[in-house]
Amino acid sequence: MQSKGAIRLVAILIALACAFQLSFTLVTVLQERKAAKYAEKVVEAEQLKPAFELVSDLDKAFYLDSISTAASNKYIDSISTEKVYLGYTYKDVKEKEINLGLDLKGGMNVMLQLDLGELVRNCAREKTTDEFNKALSLARQRAEETHTDFITLFAEAWKEVAGEQRLSFDIDLDKFSSDVANKSKITNDEIIELLRKEAESAINNSYTVVERRVNQFGVAQPNIQKIARTGRILVELPGVKEPERVRKLLQGTASLEFWQTYTANEIMPFLQELNRNEAAKLAAVEASVEENAAESEAIEATEATPEVDSLLNNLTATAEQNESDQMEAYRKANPLFGRLQQTGSNNACLGFVHYRDTAEVMRMLRESSVEFPNDFVPALTFKPSSFDKSGQYFELVALKSAAGKGAVLDGGVITSARVNYSQISGAAEVSMTMNSTGSARWEVITEQNIGKQIAIVMDGLVYSYPNVQNKISGGSSQITGNFTPEEAEDLATVLKSGKLSTPARIVQEQVVGPSMGSASIRSGMISFALAFLLVLIYMVIFYRRAGFAADFALLCNVLFLFGALVSFGAVLTLPGIAGLVLTMGMAVDANVIIYERVKEELRSGKSLRLAISDGYKNAYSAIIDGQLTTLITGIILFFFGSGPVKGFAAVLVIGIITSVFTSIFIPRLIFEARLARNKDISFDSPATRNFLKNTHIDFIKLRKTTYTISGVLCVIALVSIFTKGFSYGVDFSGGRTYVVRFDQPVTAEQVRAATFQEFGEAPEVKQFGGASQMRITTKYKVNDHSQETDKEIEGKIYNALKGFFANQMTQEEFTSTLNNPNGIISSDRVDASIASEMQRDAVIAVILALIAIFAYIALRFTNWTWGVGGVTSLVHNALIMIGFFSLFSGILPFTLDVDQTFIAAILTIIGYSINDNVVIFDRIREYKTLYPKRALKENINDAVNATLSRTLNTSITTLLVLVAIAIFGGESIRGFAVALTLGVIVGTYASIFIGTPIMYDLNRKREEKAAEKVVKK
Repeated sequence: MQSKGAIRLVAILIALACAFQLSFTLVTVLQERKAAKYAEKVVEAEQLKPAFELVSDLDKAFYLDSISTAASNKYIDSISTEKVYLGYTYKDVKEKEINLGLDLKGGMNVMLQLDLGELVRNCAREKTTDEFNKALSLARQRAEETHTDFITLFAEAWKEVAGEQRLSFDIDLDKFSSDVANKSKITNDEIIELLRKEAESAINNSYTVVERRVNQFGVAQPNIQKIARTGRILVELPGVKEPERVRKLLQGTASLEFWQTYTANEIMPFLQELNRNEAAKLAAVEASVEENAAESEAIEATEATPEVDSLLNNLTATAEQNESDQMEAYRKANPLFGRLQQTGSNNACLGFVHYRDTAEVMRMLRESSVEFPNDFVPALTFKPSSFDKSGQYFELVALKSAAGKGAVLDGGVITSARVNYSQISGAAEVSMTMNSTGSARWEVITEQNIGKQIAIVMDGLVYSYPNVQNKISGGSSQITGNFTPEEAEDLATVLKSGKLSTPARIVQEQVVGPSMGSASIRSGMISFALAFLLVLIYMVIFYRRAGFAADFALLCNVLFLFGALVSFGAVLTLPGIAGLVLTMGMAVDANVIIYERVKEELRSGKSLRLAISDGYKNAYSAIIDGQLTTLITGIILFFFGSGPVKGFAAVLVIGIITSVFTSIFIPRLIFEARLARNKDISFDSPATRNFLKNTHIDFIKLRKTTYTISGVLCVIALVSIFTKGFSYGVDFSGGRTYVVRFDQPVTAEQVRAATFQEFGEAPEVKQFGGASQMRITTKYKVNDHSQETDKEIEGKIYNALKGFFANQMTQEEFTSTLNNPNGIISSDRVDASIASEMQRDAVIAVILALIAIFAYIALRFTNWTWGVGGVTSLVHNALIMIGFFSLFSGILPFTLDVDQTFIAAILTIIGYSINDNVVIFDRIREYKTLYPKRALKENINDAVNATLSRTLNTSITTLLVLVAIAIFGGESIRGFAVALTLGVIVGTYASIFIGTPIMYDLNRKREEKAAEKVVKK
């Protein structure tokens, strides 16, 4: 083996790099454990307080959970800017830990659809005609059925409706660009191109707005992706606990505005009165608690139970008493000023608020009985104050509503904006230009506010509030605000777009509760550990010392795979864990191929060193061909999948790459080291030495029988598909799905009957896990996307199911997906248009995979008949799997829904099955080269027999893994594991008895036709 030193060095460097990347996750876990221990101490101290006994048993758990969360957050906040690991702060370390998907961590996944049709209409303004409206309506209709971008659809619809009529009479060109020299002669194509640029700008602007909103929300490790072609934005928010707030946050239309401001001195008297009022309320609550506590000592029992909300305002975490008691006392005496740090300066800034206190401060201001000026509007800055080095304090700004109507000017008047840099300080600033109307209005506003501040506000958040030094004429001015170059660029983008007139709506949504996420982690890790152990044991039993080398390579593969996932920022999902486990089963395939070739070389009489060398040489082509075909399906799945499916594909693709490296090079280095010391290497054990040795099965002779068996199975599958159909998942059918956990066993029939009475139609109800957990899918008002309808459906489910709980729950507790162990623990909503698009994507992905594999095999083996044989085998496998899901849906005790995960299983099996075909084809090609005069039938039979041990060994190791997933992997991927298990069994059978015989028949017919042509000549 050449370059052993270089390969060893590369392997060591990769291992060290992966270990370093994973170390951040370990450090994060250790710090979070410290936070949990700190929270436990705080909770213990809280339970010792006399007032705690006054809380009802029902509220104690909620109260203690709130205290624990607050204490844990307090600890995390205290170390967020401290260096905890190799010069990295906790915040840095947290950002570098492995990302867990929503199904493992809990949280919310949202797909936003921007209404580009509304954008086009707004650009046209009042110049719309009947033709314009018809074209726009037609484009909207077609947008539901195709992936083509909306502007192209509108252009096609316009030509269809209006022919060659010029769009220039209907579109307001002033909305677009000043680069057009002669607007009277502009063509339709040029207008469409300008529309396309405007749509792209709106999408980028919306992405910037959504990103800012999400960052302001304070979610750790959010994932935001822009899908420009379709005008969609994907937002994943792990760990978020307020879905309703997220929906409002994301769907609101971005609005840029200019506001007048108050000074801190003008508002301070009202803030002082508010502080006194809040202190009085708190004192009254404390007095009530003390009085009740005294009464409880005089009598054995009392029914007096203070409100939990009042207690939460009164009792807080008290660990580290020497420091926190003083702050606690100050906050009790000054509930507002204990959270709002005053600046002491007389400008529009009222003070600094820690991000943990922003909600409480805004609540006080919102619910205050103090008579603030009617035009006073408090607002927070969009990012932490530049005066705060910790990056945790926001500025509270006093806005002044103009005549009670809000802003004095909105962003619709801005025509252009760009980033400049101050000649004095070099800081980034934004220069903006307004249209004539805006210029005139801006001149008046600035003249009236000389010496005062004007706040620039977007989405209710203040970007800056500069002083007006003089009247600004001409509509050109600069905005300064301690911006970074990136922030200035983003603000310029927002200003240039003005007030966003493109509304967004949620077309797909998934909410997963933390209890379900923790259960997924537990089941996923159990299946991973068990599968890993089974594969390790199997390889040692079958290959002895060589098996140990393969096991070490497998350990390296896991390290490299996890390290790569962290380095690339990939998200690990539950299907991703399944992909990881499946990768382990497939990773040993390369070792099996090599070991079986080495055993053949040893049986031919070669020395151990030569047998290893030749075994590796002869195995390379089969390994590379097999892994490449699987890689093709993984890449297609990555680009056409979404959410968890994309996570599965990422793990699969990365796993294939790391598997090839570790399987080929790591064992080889071990073998070379042992050979250098003249130590023996065994590739079998006494029990497995003669496994499938010297088999002489005539597989070609059996083909008519296997054709018949497969034909019958395919007919049964087709009959079931066209008569019974499928049970579609919500991502293929559209609608809303809820997983409800009860506190006692229930039956699907009971839940179905109760929900039927409430909805007037029968939702689909299936047991999801244990007998106390059900999944409910309804198409009630499937095309109504409003939040009111979401609440209505949740209310109906609550009314139907509340009688099945032993401990009664309020509707708020029942629907609080992310805060309760029972009730709705996860929800999923998909619009009908998205569902049909997902179906279309699935079909395209499968077809593309088949075409790509056919092309690869046909080119690699220089014969189209080989490609047909391989693809026919894959179609056979897919058809039987699909038929199985149709035939046994509703019969087996777990869900067999056809959804994105099922399509992932189909594509995975396509990649896996073709691997078997490729290994056999590779050996046939080798035998044709070695024995060119032998009949094709003989070469094929010998090749299949020679690779039979490899084929079955790989299938067995993979099946061990899949059985572990199916049994221990959790309900949400059980159907996925069953599909893969069936696919491996059918795929192994088809590669031997379908794909190879079909290739033989096609070649035989070609040879017969060629012979006939020779005879005729």
